[in-house]
Amino acid sequence: VWDDLMFPATSINPSGAPAAPALDNDNGWLSFDPTTQQVIAIQVQLPHRWKEGSTIYPHVHWAKSTAAAGDVVWQMEYKWLPIGQTMDAAWTVLAVSTPIAATPDGNLARQHLISSFTPVVATGKKVSDMLIIRLSRLATDAADTYAAAALLFQFDIHIEIDALGSNTEFVK
Repeated sequence: VWDDLMFPATSINPSGAPAAPALDNDNGWLSFDPTTQQVIAIQVQLPHRWKEGSTIYPHVHWAKSTAAAGDVVWQMEYKWLPIGQTMDAAWTVLAVSTPIAATPDGNLARQHLISSFTPVVATGKKVSDMLIIRLSRLATDAADTYAAAALLFQFDIHIEIDALGSNTEFVK
């Protein structure tokens, strides 16, 4: 059984360094500039229904703002923070520039695309652990060849679940 941990663009605080993407209040997406690296911050707690230690699958739901060719490079950086322990010292960096096969890029404006990051192996990780995440478009990367705004609808993580919750408040 699988579930999503969802972070719609409207629920993400777009303040970030070096620059924040623009929020489109009419449509509820974040617009990432084609010339400036923009960053958003996301924090997530692994829920009690998550199958502890199972691999998680982060990805972005997004679209091009124009009907033009080119690739968008998304980057996810994360630190894992278990309860009672210290956060990872270094960021783990994952990058992706190709939508999944189920959503091939037809170079259409506002076509719903999904780009998946490398799965995150979570062996030994537990419920209520936190992930501190930075998500950005690497507009200045040579592989980012799309010359218009990339529209982020949502960042989410597919998780495997094995229970409705846990038997105790902090331990599964």
